[in-house]
Amino acid sequence: MSWQRSPRILAAAGLQVDLTTLARPGVLIAAVITLAVAVVAKFAGGYLGVRLGRLDHTESLAIGAGLNARGVVEIVLASVGLRLGVLNTASYTVIVLVAVVTSVMAPPILRRTTERISTTKAEIEREREFTAQFV
Repeated sequence: MSWQRSPRILAAAGLQVDLTTLARPGVLIAAVITLAVAVVAKFAGGYLGVRLGRLDHTESLAIGAGLNARGVVEIVLASVGLRLGVLNTASYTVIVLVAVVTSVMAPPILRRTTERISTTKAEIEREREFTAQFV
């Protein structure tokens, strides 16, 4: 997928979402449970993986928070599932909702967790060189 087509793909995915399905209690409960499981699973997986890699608690929290922002992959896969008839509109809506909510909540949490991580002079210089490429 090229970056030029991404906005169109995401817009088309958003147009297929039917938020009225969330008015049904069963769908709403499924959405809340799916969201909770997705957040905990992504966060815990990232956190535990980083801890096993022998990094500290603060860095593990940051990675766990950052992994919650992978919603684009979920949206694309859900769109394919809907198109193939594997997903119905309600389950598609729940998946897209979870992808959007986790992607929106990740940056503020990531910002808070990375504030406590100290950076070395080498990291600051590497960041300066990297960002200079975009200016």
